[in-house]
Amino acid sequence: MSGMDLDALRGSWNNSQRQLDNHLDLDLQTLRAALRKRTSTAFRRHQGWLLSSLIGATIMSAALTVFIISHLNDAIYLLLAAPLLMLALAEWIIDYRQWRALNKLDLSAPVLQVQSVLDTLRGRVLRLAKWGTLLAVLLWLPMVLVFFKGLFNVDLLDYLHPSVIYVNLLVGV
Repeated sequence: MSGMDLDALRGSWNNSQRQLDNHLDLDLQTLRAALRKRTSTAFRRHQGWLLSSLIGATIMSAALTVFIISHLNDAIYLLLAAPLLMLALAEWIIDYRQWRALNKLDLSAPVLQVQSVLDTLRGRVLRLAKWGTLLAVLLWLPMVLVFFKGLFNVDLLDYLHPSVIYVNLLVGV
């Protein structure tokens, strides 16, 4: 092989390498656009779920508020419904703050900034889930009692033995 052939081969190799790099850059841009589209679609879908959760928490908070107002003279049902209202309001506040933060989130911002916002939102949701899980054992009976009293005007406390309430309270605590 002569020096001339070797230079021609190097030139064609470099030329094909440049064409390949240009092609890969175009594919990289296409890949980034596809990922950006999928990410924004996922965030929009999540915001829809957050909006439905906000509506549900609003309805639940309104129903519990009406229940509490209508049972202001009944201290037992007032005591049973108040923690449920606080939990519903906490759910509403966290969902609203998350919905608002996701609306403001700029996905073209630096990755660490986006990751920081998402980690903060995740922490809020996890704290609510932790408290909901811890309080579930304690609040299931008040929820059932308030539900039956509010919807069917049936006072289940008349039918339950006091030991059921005491055992539920001890297990919940």
